[in-house]
Amino acid sequence: MESLKSHKFTFIYNGSEQHDKKLLGYLNASKTKFHQLDIVKTPLTEQQLAEIATGLKVPVHQLVAKGKAKEKGVSFDDITESEVLTVLVKNPDLLQTPILGLYREYRIVKDIADVNRLDALVKQEIGSEKH
Repeated sequence: MESLKSHKFTFIYNGSEQHDKKLLGYLNASKTKFHQLDIVKTPLTEQQLAEIATGLKVPVHQLVAKGKAKEKGVSFDDITESEVLTVLVKNPDLLQTPILGLYREYRIVKDIADVNRLDALVKQEIGSEKH
């Protein structure tokens, strides 16, 4: 599996989540070119998950959607980062999504305002590359 760093702008989403699909549609309408990754169709590897945690500047445990984990009865108390990565690979629906990546930085997206801010950053980066 390739590194996520090979793409300038990446939208990581859960194709079974209505909220994620809504934000994907909004991003598609923005006409910004980006790589999209549906974690249901293409689960992330442990390496990619670690890369996202590093880009978010958070411990791996914070990648977990706590509400979904609680609903499924999955506890992340007293387990190692490696074990968290293994659980997330096997249960991609427990990953907080959507996530936008710009080069090596990542952000959890909450709403359209977040998409707009990151879309503006991408356009700014593209504009600075042309000069």
